[in-house]
Amino acid sequence: MRKLLLAAFTLLLFTFMAQAQAPQAFKYQAVVRDAAGQVLPDQQVGLQIELFGQDTIYRETHTATTNAFGLVNLEIGRGTALFGDFATIDWNQSIGITISLDAAGGTDYEPMGASELLSVPYALYAANGGSSDDDGDPTNEIQTLMQTGAEVTLSNGGGTITVNDADADPANELELPADAQTGDLAYYNGTAWQRLPVGIPGAVLTMGADGIPVWYRKFQEFFGTYNVSEICEGQSFSYPIVIGPSTSSNENEIILQNFGAYNLPVTGTLDGNNLTIDYVGGGYTITGTGTFNGDVLTYTNTTSLNGLSENCTGTATKQ
Repeated sequence: MRKLLLAAFTLLLFTFMAQAQAPQAFKYQAVVRDAAGQVLPDQQVGLQIELFGQDTIYRETHTATTNAFGLVNLEIGRGTALFGDFATIDWNQSIGITISLDAAGGTDYEPMGASELLSVPYALYAANGGSSDDDGDPTNEIQTLMQTGAEVTLSNGGGTITVNDADADPANELELPADAQTGDLAYYNGTAWQRLPVGIPGAVLTMGADGIPVWYRKFQEFFGTYNVSEICEGQSFSYPIVIGPSTSSNENEIILQNFGAYNLPVTGTLDGNNLTIDYVGGGYTITGTGTFNGDVLTYTNTTSLNGLSENCTGTATKQ
């Protein structure tokens, strides 16, 4: 009974798949019938495909289900490969095909017979060797594009074209900013192209609320002007400070400009919302810690000047 089923398994056609570039597959269709010649609809079958020349070139398996008419569709080259590489097949040779079937859907295949592929997949042949450049010299493929005034010419023939820009409208020309440096970016602000200088280490490019790209430095949400209320050894002070990014490569570092009553630019480091101050210079020593909570900085610090120390607590609120 199985041999009758196999004998009734009829190859209908090969359809070669066409795309912009050669696909690594071609289509195969067949109809499965029983011993009485009736099609076997909606049945799972197992198939083994073998391509051969003088020896076996490629072998793969498929599990497929027939449709309501007993038709099964395969894409040879996209099954489960058992031997060989479909992508490296040399189609410029005589190739045969053997189809084997397990009508029960398993892997107990029996061969149906072999036939020659009389029309090879030409797109596959073309992809592997349908053209050649026999001199092997890559340098003679290169031409130079030259512009003289409004004319553009290829160095090794091919003609000349004239670029006509007769509207005399400078607004439709691409005018990039001058004096660009390595790493700079260009953006359009709605009127003209602008130069965005390269960011400092650790900065991230992001889009501002006005639609203009800006370099975002870590902890940038804390940058700005703050109003300080400070008490040092019982004395009250009020003054503004400006918190901004450091110019160093340490992305955790910030600058507190005009910090304290001594008008000092103090360096600090941020870890999350926690601020650490450590400044020594010009006869001043400042150490302290603080915490950002929203737009409010609360801190304590010790300032030493000429051997005298004072302890301060303060609250800085962002303007």
